[in-house]
Amino acid sequence: MACILDPAQFPGHRQAHHRFPGTTNRPATGPVEDPASREDADVTRSAPQTPPPRPTAADADPLDGIFLRGDVPRIVPVTDPATVPGADVDLLVVPCIAGPSGLSLPDDLPLPRTAVTDLWKTLMETGVTGAAGEVQSVPAPAGVRARQVLAVGLGSTDTGSTAGADGTADPTGRRDRRIRAAAGAASRALRSLPGTALTVLSLLGRYSPTAAVEGHALGAYRYTGLRTAGPAEGGIARLGVLVDGQLAAFARACTVVEAVATARDIVNAPTGSLDPARLAALAAGLAARSGIGAEILDATELGDRRFGGILGAGGGSVHAPRLLRLVHRPEPLAGQDRVPHIALVGAAVTAGSAGAAGVTDLAGSSAAAAAAVAATVAAAELELPVAVTATVPVVELASDAPALRPGSVLRHVDGTTTEISGCDPTTPTDPSDTVRTATSLVLADAVARAVADSPDLLVTVSAVTGSRTLPFGDRTAAVTGSPALRDLLVDLADRAGEDAWAAPLPVESDREIGSEVADLRTAAPDRYLPAFVPAGTPRAHVDVAGPAVNSGAPYGDIPGRASGRPVRTLVALLGSARDYADR
Repeated sequence: MACILDPAQFPGHRQAHHRFPGTTNRPATGPVEDPASREDADVTRSAPQTPPPRPTAADADPLDGIFLRGDVPRIVPVTDPATVPGADVDLLVVPCIAGPSGLSLPDDLPLPRTAVTDLWKTLMETGVTGAAGEVQSVPAPAGVRARQVLAVGLGSTDTGSTAGADGTADPTGRRDRRIRAAAGAASRALRSLPGTALTVLSLLGRYSPTAAVEGHALGAYRYTGLRTAGPAEGGIARLGVLVDGQLAAFARACTVVEAVATARDIVNAPTGSLDPARLAALAAGLAARSGIGAEILDATELGDRRFGGILGAGGGSVHAPRLLRLVHRPEPLAGQDRVPHIALVGAAVTAGSAGAAGVTDLAGSSAAAAAAVAATVAAAELELPVAVTATVPVVELASDAPALRPGSVLRHVDGTTTEISGCDPTTPTDPSDTVRTATSLVLADAVARAVADSPDLLVTVSAVTGSRTLPFGDRTAAVTGSPALRDLLVDLADRAGEDAWAAPLPVESDREIGSEVADLRTAAPDRYLPAFVPAGTPRAHVDVAGPAVNSGAPYGDIPGRASGRPVRTLVALLGSARDYADR
């Protein structure tokens, strides 16, 4: 688990326990020990903790020891600022600011005034400027029991007091973005320190508990897969985050961390370990632990119900496709007749052993499916007053997939016919066309099934189309769809620290999907899927082909490999469903 919580301390919040069967990499759940209740310290260091032993490749079952192997440090809330100076920890994380006149420190640090002055002088002598992302360790000043201070830069910001720490004074999310990035940079720096596991206390949570917990936990996330040798760098035994009295915000952040980490773990899993049957079964098991109903349709059932798009794209593989449906239906709140119903659709499209028209690298291909599953589970754990249905098709491409032959026509589950164009599985000249076509086909079936439930709004996610990657870069998702819902998603993404941009569809989109021999012709999902959504249903499509996987250097709270996007955006949307429905 990412964060250790006592459910009894947080009414209305259920204990997160998102682990697949057989995994032991994350610390077991247990009650919180509030470090402020100890006489000697805020964060203990008398009994350093190390991650449990990892199974070796020889010991691992195909479903055991592969998933949820990402390591996240144990995080505990610290509620009493008065105990900070006497905290017996290895490092104290302190924010610093690039002010108009140079380096400055927040004016309400819970440290003796003389210690703040001495720390400022030391940082100035060391050359610290407070620039965003800057990290520097220095000896702790007199009056502070910690061995070292880790100064992290917030850049030029107005984060100088605890006013609005609950987020009310940060309407744009800019402060949270800076704190989240600083926490992530600090955690990576702590991970790189040699030696035994460290005990740490961070003061960043005083200015935003949510951003600090997410940044520290997700910035420290480390996926080692089936490496038999342990990581060369050190670790974090325990990380305390000063949250004052905002335990509810801390608890919610822990659940979001677990959701994002779960999505990362699924995407990071070794190629071939998650065929359609295994991925669907794992996701259903994860959902069941949170009280979410699940249904899995195999190839026979897909055929009986005429899911032509899913069978057409994945029917040629030795691993038959699956369609996973997760159904979360909470009771209405007092005074409400019903709860809003949101439909999430995300596909996993992977390459089979045949290479599928030269498609051998589909990094992040399961990101959309992982995000839909993780966000649905988070909604249940947070007990959000929203009904959620996640429809997740999982297919493996193969070079002899019958529906991917140009000119062929298939029939979707709602009776709509589609002419295949723009790909040829026998000639690997442009594998992205094959992937884009397959993604559109399976998502179309999933959307047709999802709208049959008459949701209040529909959000689809794709991660392998690449149709919007070039104009928006590798860190920004493109959002299209109904203007109000599209703009809301972009706003929520910005507040959650996940870059997104509203992308209007060109006027020629309708012409792109026109066909003389069928109802439609294949195109990129953002252009093609709206044809399957009834008029009047708010819809949005999130393309994370760029940010789903970080192939460059880590930044902010994003490590290398899977980013976990757009889980936080989807969770934020689910939490805002009532406000949107009341518009």
